[in-house]
Amino acid sequence: MAIFVTGYLTIDVIQLCNLNCEMCLRGENTGKKISKEVVEKIFEDIKYAKCIVFTGGEVTLAYNEIKMICDIIEEKNVTIDEYQIIVNGTIYNKKLFDLLRRKFKKGSIAISCDYYHDKSI
Repeated sequence: MAIFVTGYLTIDVIQLCNLNCEMCLRGENTGKKISKEVVEKIFEDIKYAKCIVFTGGEVTLAYNEIKMICDIIEEKNVTIDEYQIIVNGTIYNKKLFDLLRRKFKKGSIAISCDYYHDKSI
């Protein structure tokens, strides 16, 4: 087993969004969510990442998937210095943000502010 160290680890957690932006590069809202098997495979060899980036469709709709990822990180004793979450800014999921504050020492929220969002709301 090789042990990998990485700078940024980006995980696409969900293919679902509450908006329907014309310019979205993510494709259709398929509703697909990352599986436990895929997450376990990701962290099979990774033991450290400076930052984990949660992205998708709209990540605030993926509490269960992010909790599962955090639990696997803890089970496998992976060190992650910080998180980043990329959202469209239309949903506040207190439960999700509380989880991230508990699991990581440091983090940031990136809000996409494409003008297309105005047309979609």
